[in-house]
Amino acid sequence: MARFLVVDDDADTMGLIQFILESRGHQVVAISSGEEALELIEKDKAFDFILLDIFLLGINGIAVCQKLKSDKELKHIPIGIITITPTSALRQKAQKMGAEHFFAKPIDVNNFALELEALLNHPAN
Repeated sequence: MARFLVVDDDADTMGLIQFILESRGHQVVAISSGEEALELIEKDKAFDFILLDIFLLGINGIAVCQKLKSDKELKHIPIGIITITPTSALRQKAQKMGAEHFFAKPIDVNNFALELEALLNHPAN
C-alpha cells in the first residue's frame, strides 16, 4: 500500500483518481490547490507519490513540482503531472522541473492504474 497526495481542482478527475487508487488498497489525501499542497507537505512529508494537475488556481502544478524537487527532504518523492493539454512542451517543462511521469486527461482507468503500479514497483531512482 502506498500513500498518495493528489492535487487537482477538478472534482471529477480527483474523485476518479481517488477511486482508482483506493480500490487498489492505496491511501489517498486529495486537495485542490497548490498552496494547500505546499502547506500540507510542510507538515506531513510521508507520501510515496504525488500527483499534480498542471493548471491549478494560484500556484500551478509545475511551480509546486519545482518547489518540492528543490527541497532536499522532499526531492525523493516521485511526482506525476496530470494535464488536459499533454503537449510535448509541457511534458519537457514538467520533466525539467523534476516530474517523473506525465498523465493525460481524461484519465484512462486501466492504463493509469497499470502505469502507477509500475512506477511504484520500479522507481526511477
